[in-house]
Amino acid sequence: MLIGAALSGAIFFLLNRPSGSGVTVITPSPTQAGPIQAYITGAVVSPGVYTLQPESRVNDLVQAAGGALPEADMTSVNLAKRVSDEDQVYVSSVDEAPPASSRSNLLDINQASAEQLMALPGIGEVRSRAIVNYRIEIGRFQRIDQLLDVPGIGSATFEGIRDLVTLGT
Repeated sequence: MLIGAALSGAIFFLLNRPSGSGVTVITPSPTQAGPIQAYITGAVVSPGVYTLQPESRVNDLVQAAGGALPEADMTSVNLAKRVSDEDQVYVSSVDEAPPASSRSNLLDINQASAEQLMALPGIGEVRSRAIVNYRIEIGRFQRIDQLLDVPGIGSATFEGIRDLVTLGT
């Protein structure tokens, strides 16, 4: 009789239990970055602000602007570079003199390797890897003073390198 009661209780429990576990797990869907806007000027058909998809390249921006003019110096533009929101791209003409304050001798902190970053004063192996890790974890630097957010870079180190770096074009 005891066995019969236990069996009927187990059967009752199995037939009347809720179908789920009682716990609902809601997993957020990955956030998809929206479109970006970038400004292109210089030797292109239609300079202006264009809306692009994330991960677009400078080449996509040039095409959105109607392409380069015949006098464009396309060797002055890195067509393979990714475009970020709020970027400005300038396409110079072949007959243009380089800008007086050329930033080409500055180190692009959004593109530089750890080894290249070590060429900066006060930046050794540990700090250069911290800069690269920051880019991986947080994303591109939007302002040069974000270097102060990198572990190991204080105001003295920052002041020593701020005029030697750029965010790229």
